[in-house]
Order: sequence, then C-alpha cells, then structure tokens
Amino acid sequence: MIAQDFVYSWQRAVDPNTASPYSWFVEMTTMHNAADIIAGKKDKSELGVKALDEHTLQVQLDSPLPYFVQMTGHTTLMPVQ
Repeated sequence: MIAQDFVYSWQRAVDPNTASPYSWFVEMTTMHNAADIIAGKKDKSELGVKALDEHTLQVQLDSPLPYFVQMTGHTTLMPVQ
C-alpha cells in the first residue's frame, strides 16, 4: 500500500461513474470538491487529496472537521489497489 492507493480509492468513491452507494460519506468529510464531483460538476481528479510521496497524503477540507481522522477508518475510505 502506498499513498497513491488512497488517492485512487477516495477518487473512485466520489466518481459518479462508479455510483458508489457511500459517496455521501466522503461528502460528509468536507473533503474539497467532493460534493461537486459527486454531482458531476467536477472531475474526480479535483478531489482535495493528493499523494506527496509514497507515504504521505495531503487532504484539503472545506471546513474543519475534528473527527476527520476517525472517519478515515470507515470502509468507504479504505484503500484498494
């Protein structure tokens, strides 16, 4: 597992083409552009997450969410390869 696996997974979770039944969960994290991507207004590549290197993620939230780290334990945000 590398950071890019998380980016891929989280982008896939909000991609309207996958019709993920849990895309709403990513939207609740307030991750930047999640709502617009789910609505088909922006491309999944614009989601507020990027891999800085193999072991580091940078996540941009639209508003502070003190329990964001706990939310990342949900199956929706688990990485897939």
